[in-house]
Amino acid sequence: MASGQGYVDHAAHWVDVLGLASHVKNKQLQRQIDALTPQQKGALGESIAKDTFAGQFDEANPRSSYAAISGKTRITDITLNNQSIVETKFVKKQGLTSQLKDGIAQAKAEKAAYHLVTAPETKLSGPLQTAIAEGQVVHHTMSESAIARTITTL
Repeated sequence: MASGQGYVDHAAHWVDVLGLASHVKNKQLQRQIDALTPQQKGALGESIAKDTFAGQFDEANPRSSYAAISGKTRITDITLNNQSIVETKFVKKQGLTSQLKDGIAQAKAEKAAYHLVTAPETKLSGPLQTAIAEGQVVHHTMSESAIARTITTL
């Protein structure tokens, strides 16, 4: 039970007053997604991105590494033939992290694009939304049909 203000009246009950628990319309698909480990979700996202960008990268060696401005060595999820970087995130919330900033800077140095592929339920932070609006990031949202088609191959 919850009060009209959305407060939980009992510690054993959780109320999703804003309906944020699920953003995938297909409830069975959402249950399948929820059962995946973070590593499986990452693999699912990368597989969908590879399908999305098929023919635009070396399938035998889709990843590349670079020395980032942060001083770290970064490994891309996919590097396209035109040196554009594709990063996939199958998470609930995504901010403009140092990993993304490094990727954006690398893509800019290569005069290429930085693509971010996210799950349908991923909430993007304000700074990340600004980077998308300014054209620093090309945002792609995975479709439910692509998830449903790909999840069976894991």
